[in-house]
Amino acid sequence: MGKISTLLIGGAIGAAAALLYAPRKGEETRALVSEKVNAVWGEAKDWTAGAPAQAQSAYQSAQVRGEAVLRDVTAKGQELASAAKAQASEFAQVASEKGHEVASFVQGAVTASPAADDELRAKIEAARQRIAAQVVKNAEESSDTVEVKPEVEAPAEDASTQDKQD
Repeated sequence: MGKISTLLIGGAIGAAAALLYAPRKGEETRALVSEKVNAVWGEAKDWTAGAPAQAQSAYQSAQVRGEAVLRDVTAKGQELASAAKAQASEFAQVASEKGHEVASFVQGAVTASPAADDELRAKIEAARQRIAAQVVKNAEESSDTVEVKPEVEAPAEDASTQDKQD
């Protein structure tokens, strides 16, 4: 309570000093204060009267800006969607072309003509014959270079070893 009482006492002393040393008379001071209060009150009334109009104007301005932003965003979204659709279509076409190429290649490999099969078989048979001829040739050459060594007779067995075997 000490702080509040000190504040009240200080306020009372200040008010008394202001009244004693005021440059104008009380009537003049009251009239001046009344004029200032009326001016401020008038400005407040004008401001509060204009506030709904200002708020409405601000709301309409914000609405117009919001609609413009919405149109811009919608237009950009449509542009991006169109570009993505075009790229997807282009990708699909390239993928389709590559798929047809692969399918043609696979179909060609699977449905090869019988003439091509016969030609391949003939080449394989010719290669087998060349290999067989080379093997025979190599065998003849190796038999010509191999020296035949005389057979060595096995040592005669002991009679005792032969008897045991009989």
